[in-house]
Amino acid sequence: MQVKAVISLLLLSTVSAQTWYKVNFPSLNGNYTLDWALVNSSSVRFNLSVTGLPTSNWVVNKSGEYMGIGFGNNMMSNVDYLACYTLWSNKSTDAFSCVDGYFDANRNPVTTAETQDFSGLTTVTYNKTLGNFKVSFVRPLTPTDVSKGVDYNLANTSAPVKIIWAHGGLDPVTFMPVQHEEGNNGAHQITLATGANMHISDEDDDDSFAAFFSNKMMKLAAFATVALYMVLGL
Repeated sequence: MQVKAVISLLLLSTVSAQTWYKVNFPSLNGNYTLDWALVNSSSVRFNLSVTGLPTSNWVVNKSGEYMGIGFGNNMMSNVDYLACYTLWSNKSTDAFSCVDGYFDANRNPVTTAETQDFSGLTTVTYNKTLGNFKVSFVRPLTPTDVSKGVDYNLANTSAPVKIIWAHGGLDPVTFMPVQHEEGNNGAHQITLATGANMHISDEDDDDSFAAFFSNKMMKLAAFATVALYMVLGL
């Protein structure tokens, strides 16, 4: 019993020793937030959340939400991203799924050869009534595909990192992420070790859905990557 108590105290001290940082992004619909904490010397936990999202017009099995973040640039090229999405079914099992991918210098999505470098995926909050959603995952600081040039290395946690972000709804017919309203995407700069952060921009571009879907991809990849390809082009 004493040994178990000591182990519990050690685990508790490890968790409590984690320092959490938060950035509130200037979002038009709902309050979009990124939280993170260094889990250990090799990984970081990220939380993506939106609160106060307008959901009164949601339709079962036709409406939903996506949330995304990209690392390594302040525009939609040469960026490593992770996008999470959910289709609301009004069931207790409703949750977010995520996909890890990359956009090359020409804004072409690279997913088929991408290792899904995240773990511990958890839907922390799923409250359609209040419009509050939160998803959490752990990312290695040095992901598997860094050597391939499709993952961004976060190992230098004291160095500022450019990130892009976005969130929005799903099309009721295709269930794909819809074109965001201006103000639901942007670029920021964060420092993982200190929490220092700086707003860069919240500009849009006029990329069309047709341009994205002309690229042949598996459906799962398209579902998630369009969220960032269409709304994070800055």
